[in-house]
Amino acid sequence: MDSWFGLPKTIRTLSTHVPVICMLKNMYRVFYQYQGMKLTLDALQRILTLAIHKLRKTSELSEQIVQEMLDALMDAVKELFNLKSSFTQVTVCC
Repeated sequence: MDSWFGLPKTIRTLSTHVPVICMLKNMYRVFYQYQGMKLTLDALQRILTLAIHKLRKTSELSEQIVQEMLDALMDAVKELFNLKSSFTQVTVCC
């Protein structure tokens, strides 16, 4: 086989034996199965692009929440040490 373009049947057959690297053409008669849906390459690309965008947005939101929690924790720790240092005054007795 001397082609860079792959079809679903060829990819499925070969991928059980060797890693497959190929290019895909958007053909209206060729469907790829994704999560139980049969999709053209164009539709599959749209779905995956939206999924990646949603993941990135979720990841950015998670990072923001974690950062806010860390900031609040650091403020609490600083406050605790400030309170602790005001109570730990040492008096020396003769």
